[in-house]
Amino acid sequence: MRALLQEAIQLHQAGHVADAIERYERILAVQPDHPQVLHVRGVAELQRNDPKAAIRLIQRSLGLKSDNAEAYHNLGLAHLAAGDKARALAAFRRAVAIDPGNHQAHDNLGILLLDDAEGLAEAEAAFRRALEAKPDAAATHSHLGLVFKAQGRLDEALTAMRRALALDPGYAPAHNGLAITLNEKGKADEAVAALRRAIEIAPSYAAAHKNLGLILSDQGRHAESSEAFERALALDANDPDGYKNLGLGLRKLGRLGEAIAVFERGLSQAPDNAELHVNLGLLQQRARDMDKAFRCFRRATELAPENLFYWQCFADSFRAASFKRFDDRVRRDLEQCLAIDGLSHRSYSDAVARFLRLAPEVEARIAAAKRGALKLSAAEVADGRVFQALGGSLLVRLMERTEIPDPDLEILLTAVRRELLRHALEDPPADEIGDQALAFVCALAQQCFLNEYVYLQEDEEPAAVERLRLELERRLVSGRPVPKFAAAVFACHAPLFSLDRDAPLIAARCADADAPFGHLVMRQIVEPRAEFEIMESLPSLAPVSDAVSRQVRAQYEENPYPRWLSLAEETPQPTAVVLGKIFPYLAPDERIFSAAPEFLIAGCGTGAQVVLCARRFAGAKIVAFDLSARSLAYGIRKARALGVEGVAWLQGDILDAAHLERRFDVIECSGVLHHMRDPVAGWR
Repeated sequence: MRALLQEAIQLHQAGHVADAIERYERILAVQPDHPQVLHVRGVAELQRNDPKAAIRLIQRSLGLKSDNAEAYHNLGLAHLAAGDKARALAAFRRAVAIDPGNHQAHDNLGILLLDDAEGLAEAEAAFRRALEAKPDAAATHSHLGLVFKAQGRLDEALTAMRRALALDPGYAPAHNGLAITLNEKGKADEAVAALRRAIEIAPSYAAAHKNLGLILSDQGRHAESSEAFERALALDANDPDGYKNLGLGLRKLGRLGEAIAVFERGLSQAPDNAELHVNLGLLQQRARDMDKAFRCFRRATELAPENLFYWQCFADSFRAASFKRFDDRVRRDLEQCLAIDGLSHRSYSDAVARFLRLAPEVEARIAAAKRGALKLSAAEVADGRVFQALGGSLLVRLMERTEIPDPDLEILLTAVRRELLRHALEDPPADEIGDQALAFVCALAQQCFLNEYVYLQEDEEPAAVERLRLELERRLVSGRPVPKFAAAVFACHAPLFSLDRDAPLIAARCADADAPFGHLVMRQIVEPRAEFEIMESLPSLAPVSDAVSRQVRAQYEENPYPRWLSLAEETPQPTAVVLGKIFPYLAPDERIFSAAPEFLIAGCGTGAQVVLCARRFAGAKIVAFDLSARSLAYGIRKARALGVEGVAWLQGDILDAAHLERRFDVIECSGVLHHMRDPVAGWR
């Protein structure tokens, strides 16, 4: 038997797997519990692409001899081939625990941990132990470099990759790793040269072709990048990224039909790939096939409901919709979009308004409001029936999220607000109402606060609002309960922070912070108070002396507009990449920026532009200034809440920008110069 085993192993090592298996089976027929033969027989099954059979055989071997590190290592490889990463990790860890000098087990353990941000420290330790066992292993030095790159330790990554290439200049993956690290360091031309060397060494290395395409695309060399993507896809037709990259490359070349066909091919291979669906949707949108685009976006959200970008695409696709009726499925879709934090809801708010106008009751009430004939009875206000008829929770969500850009709905809501004021001042006054009705009134107050109380007041309304103010303040002074309905109606006409005493309102909000009235108090008292505190410590660029600038400042001190609530998520990218997309004809040498480019946002308003800049440009250092201290304070509060740091905020006039005594890589100025007495002077 010993001679037969020796013969089988020699055949196995020579690549004659079938002949080796025949001899292993002869041994096992006599000695079915031979641990070594069970182990190598399992390895043979793994080589024949049957990982399940390999797992069964190697586990039998380990049941007989549990201290075999190599068997655990091969068991890990079998689990990995079967797609069971957790069991593979456990097997590799067991292998290195038994034999700390097992280089290959340490290396495979590290490779398996590379894709997990939380496992990078363990991966680094595994590769270092592998190198202790085998210091001249070029592949392991390369793998260690990938850990350093993932951790942002780019100089160490370059050192590790170059060490790998010194040991083995023909190791193509090290050239690939060197290239992606060089590119991240802003050395795109060197990265391209490294990738071309990798391809020269290994022409069928799909990852090198793909990375070459990505870097060439970032450089604006779209014809070359598409060729690289085509080659990568030809080498690996099962890679969904290959279809995405080629499709996007063809789109940049203006070959829209071909790009759509590539994404459709990709989805035939990977029908549950959300990224392919959303990119196909964007292309269909560009081709004006809105029905197909809509279906693609909806499918992407179903497959990846946690992805905010997919939801933004889905929500934005309603902008081009032509609604025929008030459909319940569409209502649910729109409500679902409006319920999600982290989207830009303003972008599709006009579509929601168009849809709401199709509700029969809304249409009838708008007509009555236009005639000046809209009346709400005390009963229908109290029980919320009328508000359910006016679109219910969809209108409530829209009013809470963003300004409503629709003249007809403005007329309706103006009339509804007037009727609510009448009921709030009844004798005896209306006290409390049902939860559904209160939620609507609080949402209307949120809307009026967002639109800076732009709704028209009739001649008698200011006096009625003042009577309501005095009644609320008397109650606050005396310590009597403040009816939430009356306070919410007042908040539809003026912010709650304008009341003389608001502490009891804050207490009421704290008692039920998640209820609609709690949200209203947060928006109209707690947040403005925080902004007033921020205003006290704002640094100033210089005293504002220009007469027109002072008038503009006064306008925005009274109305810090827009009071934005949420913004679309962005994926930070290098400045050269982002500006290359905005200005595709910039030459490569005009796209050279440091890893921490300096931005000036001149006239930043309430800070949405600052947050978008910080999210969009990787490593950006931002100086932002504006005439209005209240607008700045709003922006600072929102930026802090969203975790945006490293921004220098200043109050000042564009005409005084020279006082900064600095130069910047990029200056953003949007929606500002037209406010100035001499826009050209501001531009200079």
